[in-house]
Amino acid sequence: MVRTGFDTYAAAGTFIGICAKQCEAGAITVENNLAHIDYKKCIGCGKCAEKCPRKIIIVR
Repeated sequence: MVRTGFDTYAAAGTFIGICAKQCEAGAITVENNLAHIDYKKCIGCGKCAEKCPRKIIIVR
């Protein structure tokens, strides 16, 4: 399972949506510069965590 302590955040205009583009399950959506993980859709592959420029997505 992929978890964050909070919704993933990236500064406006900086790397927005990189994690969402990596998600094959479509579990990540970006709205108002915040990435939200739908844990019901998440398959725990960790690709989003690998690409997260701020390294705030943790696979557990």
